[in-house]
Amino acid sequence: MNDTTFEPREPVERSRPLSALLGSVARRVVLSRFSRIAEGDLTLVDGADVVRVGRRGDPLRATITIHDPRFWGAVAAGG
Repeated sequence: MNDTTFEPREPVERSRPLSALLGSVARRVVLSRFSRIAEGDLTLVDGADVVRVGRRGDPLRATITIHDPRFWGAVAAGG
């Protein structure tokens, strides 16, 4: 047998927490899906960010205001 000692590595320093990174990926996935909307005018308000998808000026329109960043993950997961 080999006598090997493993020392724990230094923790990896992240500039953003993992949950924020996953939320960012989920947001991109959801916005990509929403960008395919062919009818209607959808506005998404997320803090200072406002994203419009669909056909501007369409009489069928809605606004979604996101109050919780977990929204993106839930929608990306089909919820």
